Amino acid sequence: MKFTTTLLATSALIGAGTFALADAHGNMANEMTLVSWGGAYQASQDKAYLQPYLKNNPGVTGVWDESSNEAVAKLRAMNEA
Repeated sequence: MKFTTTLLATSALIGAGTFALADAHGNMANEMTLVSWGGAYQASQDKAYLQPYLKNNPGVTGVWDESSNEAVAKLRAMNEA
């Protein structure tokens, strides 16, 4: 009897965790922002990482943010000033 009670309690906890994960997945953002240097490096990242991810997650879109190029230029200008 004790084994059955333990088994039922464990099953209930596992089931509750599964539903919690399913609900969390449903509340995910539909847009993913990626930062890169641009050029061939960004193209390789897109091919290796982003496209396979988007194929497996059709509700998600990828947006590239290349502002890191501007940040490096600002740092170089500050260093040279």
